[in-house]
Amino acid sequence: MPIDHATHRLFVNMRDKNEVGVIDLRTRRLTAVWQVPGPSRNSAMAFDSKSGRLFIGARDPGKLYVMNASDGSIIQSLDIVNTSDDMAVDPAHHHLYITGSTGLDVVDPVGADQYAVKQHVDTFGGKTSVYIPSLQRFYVVHTKGRDAAMAGLQVFSVR
Repeated sequence: MPIDHATHRLFVNMRDKNEVGVIDLRTRRLTAVWQVPGPSRNSAMAFDSKSGRLFIGARDPGKLYVMNASDGSIIQSLDIVNTSDDMAVDPAHHHLYITGSTGLDVVDPVGADQYAVKQHVDTFGGKTSVYIPSLQRFYVVHTKGRDAAMAGLQVFSVR
C-alpha cells in the first residue's frame, strides 16, 4: 500500500469493488474512493511522489492504469503482464517495474503523462518481486512448476 508522505495519504486497493480507497493518515478516515476501469481486479500498486502519479496494475487482462493521485482521474492505460502481483517505482532511473505471471515489464515515461513498456523479461512464472534502490538490484522469485524445472531467484542489475 503506497503512501504519499507529502499529503499524509495511504492508497489501498479495494479489489472486490474495482476501487482505490484514499485514507488520511492524520484522521485515520477514508476520504475518497476512486473507480478503477474495467474488470480490473486491481492488485499491484505504486506511487511516484515526483510526478504525483499512482500506478495500478489490473490482473486479467493485464492493464496498467496511471492515475492522478490528486483527484483519481485516469491519465493513461496500457497493456502489461497478466496477473500483476508486485510493482515498484525507480525514480533514479525513471523506471516502473511490474511483475506478473507472464513476466516482468519495465515501463518508462515517454512524454508528458505518457508511458510505454520498454522491456519485457521472462520470469518463469515468478510474480513476487522487490526492488532495492541502494543496491540497484531488482529481485524476482519463482517456484518450481510448469515454467521452471527448479525454484529460483532472478537478480537484475538496474541502470
